[in-house]
Amino acid sequence: MQSTDHPHKRSWTSPLPGASRGLWSSSGPLVSSVRRTQLLTGLKLGVLLAAMVGRVRAVSPIPAGLTELSTADGQQMLRDSTPNDQFWLLAQEFTTQDSQDWCGLASASMVLNALPIPKPAINAFEGYPYFYQDNILQTSKTTVMTASEVADWGLGLDDITDILNAHVGVEAEALHTDPDAVSLDHFRQSIADAMAAPDTYLIANFDRYEFMGEGGGHHSPLGAYCAESDTVLVLDVARYRFKPYWVPVEKMYNATASSNGLAQGGHRGLARVTAQQGSANLATPAQYESDTLTSESDDTASMQSDATSNSTISSTAQQGSSSWAGAVAGILLAFCVGAIVGAVAYRGHEQHTSPLDMHSSELVEQHRLLNQQSSLSQNQNL
Repeated sequence: MQSTDHPHKRSWTSPLPGASRGLWSSSGPLVSSVRRTQLLTGLKLGVLLAAMVGRVRAVSPIPAGLTELSTADGQQMLRDSTPNDQFWLLAQEFTTQDSQDWCGLASASMVLNALPIPKPAINAFEGYPYFYQDNILQTSKTTVMTASEVADWGLGLDDITDILNAHVGVEAEALHTDPDAVSLDHFRQSIADAMAAPDTYLIANFDRYEFMGEGGGHHSPLGAYCAESDTVLVLDVARYRFKPYWVPVEKMYNATASSNGLAQGGHRGLARVTAQQGSANLATPAQYESDTLTSESDDTASMQSDATSNSTISSTAQQGSSSWAGAVAGILLAFCVGAIVGAVAYRGHEQHTSPLDMHSSELVEQHRLLNQQSSLSQNQNL
């Protein structure tokens, strides 16, 4: 017997679309859809938090023993470092390396722009003269290294010195920090002398691991020397990770005395760069003309492509254990948040479900009893 006029029988013949298929039951597809939505919301929230964790992790803190220039102590060190003309001139040219392999080229471009020497006219800059990381190898008087070699091997101390010497009006010297021949006092005096000399700059080739606890070979200009604190200011061209910081001279000595793994001098060190006398009055070389630099060579284009590829690989390797730890933490956080949000949503749905869901079993039983009573009544009538 089927009846549609009993109020409780809506559980079986409800006009609500899909009611008979269990859309309003605790295991129906509607609740599953709600749970999926809540889970996806939780996962999105977790991914957002993971991205925030990754962003915080990417900004590397300065380890103990170093002092950021932006701090009160760091600024006082700059005031105490006199003369500090190099800092102000280099600060105007401070740049970020274009890839993980171009720290040497970035450092060289800063120094070349700070020196009073002829500079190449750049079409992209409306013909204004300027050195930047892409044109340094093009503007050399002779080919010291090919672009592909820079991309494959990076630059050693002798390499960067040779590239600088290949530019008009520049004199550069590699000062390898061989601990058997160069004492800490001699190293310190070399820095102090360079900082006191006009139109003279230092590019440090050092092992960052010695005072950072991570990383490897790196190039960056030195901006100032503070005798009172016996520290040297590093204008790190990896600006996306490190702000300018002061390093004790002894730590820098050890970092430059490390082996570079190459056959050039055996040790890292300092590149002392100065302008030749009368260099400001030199005529602009033919290779500096704008038309010559309009189209980059295939070699330079290859270097950019290779460096971009190497940058991704090197960046991943450089992050080290902190990178995978952050990723794992982010994934776990995403799933945990998603599971919690989904569970809370599901529990809330059970607590606020419709009467049709809460009493479905009771309605079935009532319907069965009513059918029995109707059958008995009909039998009695018969």
